[in-house]
Amino acid sequence: MVTMVDPPGGWAYGFPAPLQGDYEKQLRDAGYPESDIPLALSHSWYHDEPDNLVGVGPVYTGTASDGDDGA
Repeated sequence: MVTMVDPPGGWAYGFPAPLQGDYEKQLRDAGYPESDIPLALSHSWYHDEPDNLVGVGPVYTGTASDGDDGA
């Protein structure tokens, strides 16, 4: 099983994603706003996903800055 994590507004920063050892560092490395990290640390959504399903499903490549919703 892989623990997936999804912070508020995380879609704009590549989340949900597999939880790495240091979640705070993971947020920073993804470009998550520094001022929102405390909120993300206490209000993220976590769920376990079987290894064989990680990365399966729709992939959205749009970002908040380009207006592309990935559809």
